[in-house]
Amino acid sequence: MPVDLRRWLLWNPMLHGVALFRAGHLSDYDKIYMSPLYLSQWAIGSVVAGLCLQRITRKRIISA
Repeated sequence: MPVDLRRWLLWNPMLHGVALFRAGHLSDYDKIYMSPLYLSQWAIGSVVAGLCLQRITRKRIISA
């Protein structure tokens, strides 16, 4: 994979999730492109953003 393309793809948290999954099942998988911290921060941030949006639109959801 070209270095420029890899640099852009590393911003995608799904790539880190797939790499973690592969590293768990394949013992010789190259682990230098995965970050459990990056993936967990995206997951926690998504949950927090979703809960905040639910809290903001709660009255509209209940009245619908």
